Amino acid sequence: ELPTGLYYYQATVYYAQLERNAPPQILKSWVQIIREDGGIK
Repeated sequence: ELPTGLYYYQATVYYAQLERNAPPQILKSWVQIIREDGGIK
């Protein structure tokens, strides 16, 4: 379990396709975790 905070991530996604040399898709974004108690105990 992660504490309250702003987390950035990057994921590289490879799709199963007929074209074997298709480039991967790179996803970048962020997620904010907010907890009522302010974090983990």
